[in-house]
Amino acid sequence: MIKPTGIHHIAVMTGDMKSQLEFFSDVLGCRLVAIFDMHGVPGGFHAFLHLDDHCSFSLVQLPGTKD
Repeated sequence: MIKPTGIHHIAVMTGDMKSQLEFFSDVLGCRLVAIFDMHGVPGGFHAFLHLDDHCSFSLVQLPGTKD
């Protein structure tokens, strides 16, 4: 039987990537690791923030999410 031992990352959808990145970076002190276009999703963005050596927090913004 396989048992999970941790979480690589948790992804959360956002309608305003910029303000979320500012909050997690400036207020909570998370380091931005990467931000990139989502492969195969025109207008989609994906950002990773460092939580610890084994876990990241991810923000996803897709076209129309804000609406």
